[in-house]
Amino acid sequence: MKGLCKYADFLNVEIVLDLVKNLISLLKEDKVKAANRFHCVFACIRIISATQHALRFEDKDLTKVLYNALLFPPPDKTSQRIMIQGLSWLLIDQKQFSYDLVASFIKRILQVSFHCDIDLIRSFLCLVKQVMAKFPKSFSLLEDDEAINHYNPSMADPYLTEASSSSIVSELDLLKTLKDPQIDSLIKALHLKVPYSKKALDYLT
Repeated sequence: MKGLCKYADFLNVEIVLDLVKNLISLLKEDKVKAANRFHCVFACIRIISATQHALRFEDKDLTKVLYNALLFPPPDKTSQRIMIQGLSWLLIDQKQFSYDLVASFIKRILQVSFHCDIDLIRSFLCLVKQVMAKFPKSFSLLEDDEAINHYNPSMADPYLTEASSSSIVSELDLLKTLKDPQIDSLIKALHLKVPYSKKALDYLT
């Protein structure tokens, strides 16, 4: 993976796109171990970015792979940093996505975060803040209305989960039970729409 990323600039576009498509096919067919999924996803991202052809690449499959890979957050810091970088690239650095997609990622990130270590939870919350700042409509997810909570986590396609008709209040309330001062502060800032002074990767040093 490191070699592909390093020499992507010297490969022609057709070879690059074939490599990325083959990597994504391996991920979709579940032929990559959970521990290596984010490394594979990030390799695709680095290759696309290095060749400066990201806008010519159909990223819907890569989006689905990344969304489903979130079900298996990595335990080691190196892989966690790669995961955060991949999510940041997709949700912050790239073109505007539909609100349905953004809401699905926010919802899943917060749902899996409770089962992660404290540093990763803090990083996730910071990332969610950055994503919500880019997509102001997502602040509607902070409304506590169980009557509109139609999110379907079993859907593999993030465009079809109906997360936009849901709330993240219950997920944030659950994280508050961890009684971690930094997590509480991050959640409070999220509700108050206060900018964070740190970036997501700062919590994974």
